[in-house]
Amino acid sequence: MPPQDQPSVESPPEASFVGLPKKITALLKKESDRGAILILSAYLEEILALIVRASCTSDKIGKQLLDFRNPAGDFSSKITLCEAFGLIHPDESKALNLLRRIRNAAAHFDQKGRGFDVLFDSPQTVETVKAFAAHLDPKFDDAKPEEVRKVFLLSGRMLASKLYMRLLSAQRPSVPKSAKEIANTSRERMKDSPIGKAFAEAEKLAKEGNPEQLFELIQAINQQLKEKLK
Repeated sequence: MPPQDQPSVESPPEASFVGLPKKITALLKKESDRGAILILSAYLEEILALIVRASCTSDKIGKQLLDFRNPAGDFSSKITLCEAFGLIHPDESKALNLLRRIRNAAAHFDQKGRGFDVLFDSPQTVETVKAFAAHLDPKFDDAKPEEVRKVFLLSGRMLASKLYMRLLSAQRPSVPKSAKEIANTSRERMKDSPIGKAFAEAEKLAKEGNPEQLFELIQAINQQLKEKLK
């Protein structure tokens, strides 16, 4: 069962989530090519953000990671972080980076050629959409702009489904114990053993201003560990 401070899944909102929520699907149907690219990209980036938050020791830290100029503050860094920590599959990462390329082309003015020549009638975009679809399942066999758009949206829907499943399986890690807590646990476990008694005596002497025995004991243990590693 997920921890109580697991971030709520505000996006997507429908409990019966399949690919894309109805609100996003409705927006995509009436948007221009550029608008559809930007909306789909923003939505998938938001799911990545939720995966990051759900995989941090606290939601507060997760939100801090997502702040501008922080480790997961932009689309590219969210993808890299999620892949690096095993939160998404490498194929999903590659698909997301291709989507990011399409998004960047649609969001920025290209002064080469016709300016905003980056939509579904652009040879460059067609090739990128083809590579994007190759990491998912849709067939790409028609370069007509309306067909390229359909393949792009279908691929995005399938990628959204995969990422949503990653979100559902995300687990919040526990905060690691401090060095003092680890030492106290080890001390309690060994208190009746010869080494535990030796440590207790050495620590008592150290508190009285004679730490030599404690240093020698630590050095001896380190030496034993080195021998075992050999």
